[in-house]
Amino acid sequence: MIAARALLTVALACGLAIPAMAQAKSPKQEMEAGRQLVSGFGKCMADAEPEMAKAVVLADKVDFRDPEWQGALDSRCMGLYSGRLHMHLFYYQAALAERLSTNSFPATALVGVEAIVPLNASLSPDAPNAVRYTMALRLGECVARANPAGARAVFATRIDSSDEIEALQALGGEIAGCVPEGREVAIDRTSLRAGLAIMYYRLAARLADRGGA
Repeated sequence: MIAARALLTVALACGLAIPAMAQAKSPKQEMEAGRQLVSGFGKCMADAEPEMAKAVVLADKVDFRDPEWQGALDSRCMGLYSGRLHMHLFYYQAALAERLSTNSFPATALVGVEAIVPLNASLSPDAPNAVRYTMALRLGECVARANPAGARAVFATRIDSSDEIEALQALGGEIAGCVPEGREVAIDRTSLRAGLAIMYYRLAARLADRGGA
């Protein structure tokens, strides 16, 4: 739960990639394994196919069955889990965005971001978990604008590590400032990190297109 004056709490998210062979693990172990798988796959794809990865992150909707997106899921990056990896687009976009931001943009990528009008990203109302993910995107954009260096500090941490928790908690002031006065917002750290990654990259890309990065 994140409230206007509260620090981030540690919670688990749903909808990540879970390999078939991991079913014997505890729910917490499955979730951690899923996060690691999506992260590793996203890094591989962003390195192997950066242009396609960029297109996926910037897209509001992606249908992997459409020939247009045929190269967005490369089996070479799935390793032992090829054919058995299932993930929500939101978390895949986040994994790609973190890697692309690190590879493509300097630490000063969001200098001048105030010149960019709010992107106000949202998912289609009929998309799974649309309300939760839209909230994560909106909060992520606000926090990325307020503290770009803090956002990148999060991306530099290992998933499910104490460093990740500390980096997210360090953004407590910005998170509080992005929540309307008197309103409570419940969000898990997985969704918050994902929303932060996607929106940091989209803002940086928009600035770069304008010649601001």
